[in-house]
Order: sequence, then structure tokens, then C-alpha cells
Amino acid sequence: MTKDQRIWAGGALRTLDGEILAELTGGGGGHGMTVSHDGEVFAAQLSGRVQKFAAGSPD
Repeated sequence: MTKDQRIWAGGALRTLDGEILAELTGGGGGHGMTVSHDGEVFAAQLSGRVQKFAAGSPD
């Protein structure tokens, strides 16, 4: 759960109402996630891809 009440579920960042705000590209969900001190979210996929989501980044 993020500070602004968003949640990662199955490779998609969603509002608590279920609206999708961002999705991991390339199919598949996230395998592991971590958040930096600056609020950057890193999602690792089983395919070997790592994606970075930063607060305020464009869709």
C-alpha cells in the first residue's frame, strides 16, 4: 500500500476502488517489490525485467 492509498495487485497499481493506474509491461505480475527512501517503487518480474515507478511519473 502506498502513502496515497494505492495498492499493487497482480502487476497493476490500483486505487482502492480497483481503478488501474499503471501496469507492468511485458505480461506477468510482479515477483518482488521494494521501495526506496525517495518513494521510488521497483518491481521485478519473473522474466528478468525490473521496472521503476516513481511518485508523480507520467503514465
